[in-house]
Amino acid sequence: MLAMAKRRLIRWSLILAILAAFAVWLEPTRVIWGWLRGEAFYQGRPTSYWASEIGAWEAQEPMVETRKDSMLTARVGYERRIGRFRGWLDQVVKLSEPVWPPVLDGGEDAEPALRELASHRERFVQEWAEVGLKRLRTRESGPSIIVAFREVRDRYDEKSRFVGYTTIDGSRQCVRVPGKDVCVEDVVSDW
Repeated sequence: MLAMAKRRLIRWSLILAILAAFAVWLEPTRVIWGWLRGEAFYQGRPTSYWASEIGAWEAQEPMVETRKDSMLTARVGYERRIGRFRGWLDQVVKLSEPVWPPVLDGGEDAEPALRELASHRERFVQEWAEVGLKRLRTRESGPSIIVAFREVRDRYDEKSRFVGYTTIDGSRQCVRVPGKDVCVEDVVSDW
């Protein structure tokens, strides 16, 4: 009788241990994982959480910000990717708007997490971590980046219709932003 009770205790302990490990693995905020791995934290969340939040955003088409003489600045905006399930769920139940990861616009206390994210395995996350570190100094914020091009002129088609921009000498001028190479020819004008 005692041996059977002992086996039952071992079996239930094993089941509970497996369920606890499964719960830790599925936990969406990754706090336990981060704590176990010794990750840096920002606003109570580990870097693995911030990496998944940053990875959910993607670059949009660059839009003209200003055009003066041969100088062109463009704004590259970012939007959160919406999966099929979230898109369907948003039609059924109104979900809240996506929130830009505050670690990218945070203050000095975001620096340890950003430094750790700068060595993340995904290039997109690394690039945004570098932008976040620069933003500690510049105080820029939000889901967009301004890029500047020099020696730019308007480009026209054979019927003299404006079709975009090109460089004066015809060379390809590109700037790397997280997740995208933005070239002069890619900039969209809403004029």
